[in-house]
Amino acid sequence: MYCFLADLLTKTRPKWARPADPRRHLSDAQVLTTALVAARYFGGNLALGKRYMEQHWGQQSLDKSGFNHQLPALADTLAGLFATFGRMLKA
Repeated sequence: MYCFLADLLTKTRPKWARPADPRRHLSDAQVLTTALVAARYFGGNLALGKRYMEQHWGQQSLDKSGFNHQLPALADTLAGLFATFGRMLKA
């Protein structure tokens, strides 16, 4: 899922989406993957999803505040990615 999101973000990042900030500990794809894993496997519990990704996938640790700051900023990006993916499937 991470590779898919990273590639899709790289290839089809909407022009209105904020550019990736190199100072952040986690990439946009890592944050979105963690949120989707939490939604699918942990009933939306972001803390459990974050801990799972850190333990099983070697994702860098990010404090709760930093993660919760990055995630809402990506809501429009995620919606745009789903719309783009839907258009790709229709084509």
